[in-house]
Amino acid sequence: MIKLSDRAQKVILALSLIILTIVLLGMCAFCFYWNKLDLLQLDTSSIDDDPTSLERTVDAINVEEKLAGESEDEVSQIIPQAVVEKLVEVNQEVVAPKQEIEEDKGVLNVLLIGTDESSESFTNNANSDCMIIISIDKGKDTVKLVSIERGTGVPISVGQYAGEYEWINNMVRVGGPGFLTRTVREVFRVDLMGYIRVNPYTFVKIVEACGGATINLTQAEADYINQRSRDKKVTAGPNLLDGKTTELYARCRAIDDDWSRIGRQRTVIQAAITQSRDMSFGELNDMLNTVLPYVQTNLTKSQITELILQVPSIAGKTAKQLTIPKAGTYSIMQNKFGKNMFSVDFETNAKELHEFLYN
Repeated sequence: MIKLSDRAQKVILALSLIILTIVLLGMCAFCFYWNKLDLLQLDTSSIDDDPTSLERTVDAINVEEKLAGESEDEVSQIIPQAVVEKLVEVNQEVVAPKQEIEEDKGVLNVLLIGTDESSESFTNNANSDCMIIISIDKGKDTVKLVSIERGTGVPISVGQYAGEYEWINNMVRVGGPGFLTRTVREVFRVDLMGYIRVNPYTFVKIVEACGGATINLTQAEADYINQRSRDKKVTAGPNLLDGKTTELYARCRAIDDDWSRIGRQRTVIQAAITQSRDMSFGELNDMLNTVLPYVQTNLTKSQITELILQVPSIAGKTAKQLTIPKAGTYSIMQNKFGKNMFSVDFETNAKELHEFLYN
């Protein structure tokens, strides 16, 4: 048996105490983080689960006067008559996707869903005004944002109205956020880990927790905000916007169109990515405490951890951006209830999306 000197024994004891302290601190940090995730509204269902009460829900959506919860004015704002007249001549039939769903463990894709209920709680009686695929390439340390136009006509896959077409932003009403995620995966053939869902209430909380969002406004955008805001007035050029003002900006389509609005939504996300670069641990902790209780997700804690580990590598990065369906790949069609929607070549868009995300 080797006999150690008193000095060697003291060194070993000191090293053991240091290692034990590091392990204990690590365990405390892990427990702190793991418990923090319990603040989220966790949805344990799978996106492959069939939604419950589908027939009753779809019937209520489509047959009532508002046609899937949208008034005629709302429909005309998203797909103006001038657009209908222009696209009706294109005669683009729906083309079902044949593209394989590519699974690349180095690319993490999550669907960000922004529903329109202005309350602390989430309901399925809501439209998804915002649908953005957030894609993180772990090998290249890049982030990409893909917006989905909400007037896109998609087939309802199950239930009484299987095979009928409806706006994609009504899929939350049809079967919940998991069903919307499943629909996006199937029509655009993109591998999705799951969804993260927010609403206007959450949105304002996030922006305020980040200290506001710096947005470069056009004169038209500044005028639009000033006409509707009772708070601090804004000017054309860079402005640090508070939560409510950022919400006004992100939901604006009256000065142009819905396609421009979804571009503004991506601009807000980019501002948040840029802002996160300068947040201290204390500020990040405060933000999580404020925001997480108002976020819904079906991601597991392990998946959330995998995403969070990528934050330092993408913080402050400029995201590449895309909107689908791409110009020239859609026309206008009507569903059985006479509602206008975009008739999409999903095969072409699936290929465009794969090229954008994986190359």
